[in-house]
Parts: sequence; C-alpha cells; structure tokens
Amino acid sequence: MDAGFDPGLALLAFLVGGTGFWYVLGTRANRRVGWSLLKWLRDGTWAYGERAQTNWFGASNFWFRIDQARRPFRRFQITVLLEPRDMAFWGLFARLVLNRRDLLVLRGDLRNPPRYELEIFDRLVNVPAEVRRRMRDEGWVVRRLPESGLMAASPEDPGLLPGHLVEAVLPFTRRVWRLALHPTAPHIVLVCHFPDPARVAPADFFGAVERIIERAAAVSTGDR
Repeated sequence: MDAGFDPGLALLAFLVGGTGFWYVLGTRANRRVGWSLLKWLRDGTWAYGERAQTNWFGASNFWFRIDQARRPFRRFQITVLLEPRDMAFWGLFARLVLNRRDLLVLRGDLRNPPRYELEIFDRLVNVPAEVRRRMRDEGWVVRRLPESGLMAASPEDPGLLPGHLVEAVLPFTRRVWRLALHPTAPHIVLVCHFPDPARVAPADFFGAVERIIERAAAVSTGDR
C-alpha cells in the first residue's frame, strides 16, 4: 500500500462527496415532486377560488393559500412539508423508522364554525401545548378509536363522531397525524400524509374534507 495513502481520509472524502451528490439529487427530486403536488392542489381547489398565493420556503416546503375562499371555507392555507430527500442518512431514517412521507397540513377558517371541539391525533405530542393544557385542566374525555388506532379528545363525549370523521379521510391518505375542530379559527386543522397523486383524485380528497366540515358544522347555515 502507498505510504501516502490514508484510508480514513479517503473514506471521509467519499462520504463528503457522496453526501453532497445526494443533496443535489435530493433537492432536484423535491422540487420536481413539489411542483407535481402543487399542480394537484390547484386542480383540487380551483372551485374554492381562482386567486391562490404560493410561496416556497427552502427547497422542500411550500404553502398554498386562498384568502377569499368560497364555501365552505372563508380562508384556508395548505402547507406541504416534503420528505427530506436531500438529506441522505436522515432521509432514510425518517422514511424507514419514523414512517415520514410528504405531509399536507390544512388550516381552514370556515363560514360556519364547528359545533364540536374535538382533537383526533396519533400522538399527544402532535397536539399544540395550549390545547394539551386545556385537555388536562378541563378534564377532556380521551379515548382510543379502535378502527384507526388514533386517540380522540373532547370536552364532552363525542360519541361515534370521531370515528366517522376519520373514516371519511383515511381512504385517501396513508396516515392521519392530527384532525382538529374548534369554534375559533382555525376551525379545522388536518395533518396527514399527502395523498398519492397517482391513486387519489384531488376532487375525492377535498370532497372528504367537505364531508368532515358538514358533519361538524354549526346548526345555522348562514354566513358568519
């Protein structure tokens, strides 16, 4: 072996070069995926308003917003958090161990606020700290939904409603992280794996969201 050859240094150079190459390819892949998902969102939300705003933050995340939306929304924003495809080791760990996929986060202000206050979640850590404090201090009813394995929490026992709401959206996404309904804005929050554009039509997914809103709507049908 050449006396000037350092295996450790060679390995380090290989890892640095490989990580950099992965970053470039992953960034390009995320941009390509992101534009595809943005088109899917536009196809699914044009009925709520044509004047949508979009903004990218970083190479792997963007938000899509309609400020003057048609019914059932008054305003809504969808944030898309893409998989960390540009981070070699973390990306593999996140996918294989944490079941991380592209995430869709919908926050909507509704014309008719929900009549129920409800949190559905897979882990308590996915619920904001202020809501967790209220759950503890106000003695919310917490129970597991046997069909989905998710947890549901509400000031009063919501009966079968949580299961029905989850059943409306689960056929269109691999996983629901959080589904929240509150009488104050944002009235609805949905955090889930982004639907597979090759398998799920945007109209079907947003139709499921509308069914959730209808089930949780206030008795009054007038605008507020």
